[in-house]
Amino acid sequence: RADTPIRKERIPKRKPTTIAVHSRALSPRNGSTYFSGKAVQTNRATSLILCLTMIRLVGHVIMSEASEDVNLEQVNNSLWQNSKNDPIFQNFIKMFRDNIIKEYKSPVSFSFFTVYSTKEKGVTYLISDGVFKDRDIRELIKESIIWWEKYIEKLEARAQLAAQLK
Repeated sequence: RADTPIRKERIPKRKPTTIAVHSRALSPRNGSTYFSGKAVQTNRATSLILCLTMIRLVGHVIMSEASEDVNLEQVNNSLWQNSKNDPIFQNFIKMFRDNIIKEYKSPVSFSFFTVYSTKEKGVTYLISDGVFKDRDIRELIKESIIWWEKYIEKLEARAQLAAQLK
């Protein structure tokens, strides 16, 4: 009824939603082969997941953008056939993203270190198995970014050439 005052209902506060990460980890002092529920490693794992997902996303964005232009799509399809088997793409960009996102596995060991003579502290991010074993994942992320930059440069150059020939 119109003359009845509006009563505000108290909505109970919900607990924050948490995402459980598949836990098969060693303690942080020993490094970790898989993601753990530990706060320090969860932040590192989240950053790693984000980097690897964004690196793979570049290819999906290129495909999406190229689909709007028939000429660019043909050039991209041709270039992609030559590039998709490149080791950095096949064994790192695609494989690591699939392992982390689809299988919840990370072949990266986080190891904390201190150099007592210089009091330098840090973390190593070494890959524990596969083609890139004992490589720092940060180096491979940089190499992946460079790989995509070169791919985009080739794509733009070939698309311009194809447009000039028409």
